[in-house]
Amino acid sequence: MTRYIAFLLGFLIGAPTTLAQQVSDPVSSTAPGSIIKVTPSISADIAMLTTANTTDFTASQILDAALLVPPGSGAKNLDGTRAVVFAPAATTINLVNGVSAYVVSDAATTGFGGFPATVGLFAAGVARGDGAKVWGINTLLSDTMTGVVSTGTGKSLNNEFDFNVSSPNTTIIGLQLAGGSKVQPAAAYGVVLQPLDSGYPTAGTIKWDAFLQSNPGTTNVFAGISPKQVTGASVKSQDIIMGFFDGTSTYGNLVITASSFGGLELYTGVANASALTFTGGPSRIAMPDQSGIRINDRVVLAASGAAYSLGSDVNLTTQSYSNAAATTTIFGASIKLSTLPASAGAGGLAVCIDTAGQLYQKASCP
Repeated sequence: MTRYIAFLLGFLIGAPTTLAQQVSDPVSSTAPGSIIKVTPSISADIAMLTTANTTDFTASQILDAALLVPPGSGAKNLDGTRAVVFAPAATTINLVNGVSAYVVSDAATTGFGGFPATVGLFAAGVARGDGAKVWGINTLLSDTMTGVVSTGTGKSLNNEFDFNVSSPNTTIIGLQLAGGSKVQPAAAYGVVLQPLDSGYPTAGTIKWDAFLQSNPGTTNVFAGISPKQVTGASVKSQDIIMGFFDGTSTYGNLVITASSFGGLELYTGVANASALTFTGGPSRIAMPDQSGIRINDRVVLAASGAAYSLGSDVNLTTQSYSNAAATTTIFGASIKLSTLPASAGAGGLAVCIDTAGQLYQKASCP
């Protein structure tokens, strides 16, 4: 019985099939399925289990190509499981996969985190030593096997998540970034965009067309931005921070925030900066009835119906309508310049200009 089980396991692991024939790793001398003793220094290209459907390419050759380095540069990996797969030009099936997972679940998830969870591809890692870095997933794609500038056409490099739903009761989370941390990390960024030429030769000369692209008709809400705290009073929204260089090449930030009063706040630490500028032609600021503009918590412009007022806030102690270098012009069918009425503690006099252009003074203007 023991011999039969051993034979069966050996057949399942090592038997060739019509779809993909397992071949020996051309780089590693370690047989597939062997246990490799890990030494303090790993320097050899090793795979503990290798499957392949071709001998035209080795894992190292494909890795050199993906790194855009010349063939034979010596890219090396230690792989627990290695798959070398080639899709020839005559391929007629839908998918040619290096590693695949196919799962079905009848297990209802309960509790925080949703367990038991059914996962197609799962990875767990620990950065144990000081200075260690761990990746849960890392893909590397290129469009040439030579490592030099090429002229190929019609190629595309992609990472993709697809969701096919049949029930209106199903929910989708396309990508969720979360954790169960116990302390605040030194730095934590949900998504970081780097240039397409990071480090070579001068990073930032080969750019993405856009960081995020929302195509027409895909959603009604592009982004939802929440408060900075889960609960509380007078809590502003999370910031949107935009960086720029001014005319002296000094770096600055413009911060956009929803205030705790329900308004929009614009902040920049650059002196005399134009916090809000309209370009591209004639522009307008449109506001509904009963709107106004407040400066230093004082109303300087207010409107109601067909009437509007400038500087009507009683907390404004001094108002000036002048220009030392130009003529100040006031137009109107009639113009009234009035002091406060006598009942308010003033003289109750007015300076009036009638429709004929006559200037006169009386108790009040008609």
